[in-house]
Amino acid sequence: MKQEVCSFLKDYMVQNRTSVVLYNLITQEMDCEYVCKEHEKLIELLKQGFSECLCSTNLLSNEGIETIKEFEQKMNSHVLGDSCYVLLRNEEKKPCQWMNLTYRLLNENNTAVIVLKNVNKEVNEKLIDSLYDKKIMSGVARGDSYFIVNIDDEIILSSYGKLAIKTKNFKEQVRYISSMCDEMSQRVRLALSKENLLRLIEKNSTFELLDVLIKDIDNNPKWFKVTGMCVKHPISGKNIIQITFLDIDVNYREAESIKYTATHDDLTDLLNKHTFKDRAIEKLDKLNSGFWKALIFIDIDDFKKINDVLGHVIGDRVLRGVALGIKKSFRRNDVIGRVGGDEFMVLFSVPTLYDLYSRLDLLNINIKQSAQIENVSVSMGVALFDDNDYNFGKLYYLSDKAMYQAKRMGKNRFYAVDQYANSFLNDVMLRMNNENISRIMKLKINNYICCHISDGKIFVDYITHQLANYVFDGKDIITLENISEFLTKSDFNKMKNLILNSSKQNKILEDSIKIKGETYQVYASSSDFGIIVGLKNINDN
Repeated sequence: MKQEVCSFLKDYMVQNRTSVVLYNLITQEMDCEYVCKEHEKLIELLKQGFSECLCSTNLLSNEGIETIKEFEQKMNSHVLGDSCYVLLRNEEKKPCQWMNLTYRLLNENNTAVIVLKNVNKEVNEKLIDSLYDKKIMSGVARGDSYFIVNIDDEIILSSYGKLAIKTKNFKEQVRYISSMCDEMSQRVRLALSKENLLRLIEKNSTFELLDVLIKDIDNNPKWFKVTGMCVKHPISGKNIIQITFLDIDVNYREAESIKYTATHDDLTDLLNKHTFKDRAIEKLDKLNSGFWKALIFIDIDDFKKINDVLGHVIGDRVLRGVALGIKKSFRRNDVIGRVGGDEFMVLFSVPTLYDLYSRLDLLNINIKQSAQIENVSVSMGVALFDDNDYNFGKLYYLSDKAMYQAKRMGKNRFYAVDQYANSFLNDVMLRMNNENISRIMKLKINNYICCHISDGKIFVDYITHQLANYVFDGKDIITLENISEFLTKSDFNKMKNLILNSSKQNKILEDSIKIKGETYQVYASSSDFGIIVGLKNINDN
């Protein structure tokens, strides 16, 4: 029976990569009871003098040498028992194996039973435990999720929480999470990519990634803060990262609510005056290049009478209704604000003057439909600009002045000026009912010349700033002849004949010319206020 037990123990020791030796503290002799093959070399060294011989090799680091010396000192001092961990190195001095040494004194403390065991698996678990602290369990209960990842191999070592799925593949886990992030899915994939995480841990072992809105397992959208903490694996040197998804939904929404209250008008939910100005200044440089940009100043006509006759409750309804009509008329990325009691402003861009006219018409219709009471109208001042020569203060001033001009002209209308206070485009847009003018304005053209013919000579009434400054070099353009130096004689005659012929025919005429080496398609048509010429650079298509 004893032999069977001994055989069983021997098999158990081998299977669990464990060795047992007896060490006589008096004679310093070592008797090997059960030796795992992996430990034979180490035990031979121990037989030759324990720590003295072991420390003379390259098997241990300096830290490991000190640990072994302390372990031997406790045995020789007849401390009843102790345990330690040492990291063994291979012939190339690279870490290869964690080992646990444990002893217990026997035979009146003269003999020590020493157990040697390979514990790489236990060290891995201990490494995970160092990342997995007590806060995790309370965090999981609160709604947090945690992932301990070997990012070099993109393998999940351990995971906890509602966002975790049954996979060891980190890429698969990231795909699952990003699929629940809607518009932020691309940002999540980039933030949790192997390349980004390795880049971050080069700078710091702890880092924040992003705040992200995720639909949890119950399909409820919640805000999470994603953070990371990295340690090096003691044997492999791999980067082990704890990635944490902290549920910050309540705090985030409270902070956003405070921020929203500080930046928005509480009656209409539009941006307040201060925030509108800040957002408009930020937006100016981001508006589409090549488009007409517009700042509109909107004022409700006779609003004081509405408050005085119908009361402030009805007045507030009208304000909310007008705000709703404005929001219906513009895109989400346009900047809209309430800048005074009954005053609103919008900053946006459109590809053509016809689109601008159509937008203003739609705005007028939507305001009347949403205003809550009949006969509500607005006066609108429009400041147009088509290049980089502008600033918000100037545009605000121009749109404000244009709005008061609309008031003086009878209210319930718009009045448009460019950034140089020229109102000729206003006259053009007010004649959109002219079919030919409307067709030209529908083309994506931002370069216009408005002119009239007197005594056979073509006089220029208006020329867009972009065309005057960047094509015709800022030259004073009073008559068509003033631009002849920028065209060949043949092309100048083409353009002149186009304008003269358009004054005699009720249709659009077109031709192509070259100006400073660039090819332009030229469109011309006449109306009761003169001739409009559109020049489209074909390279802009």
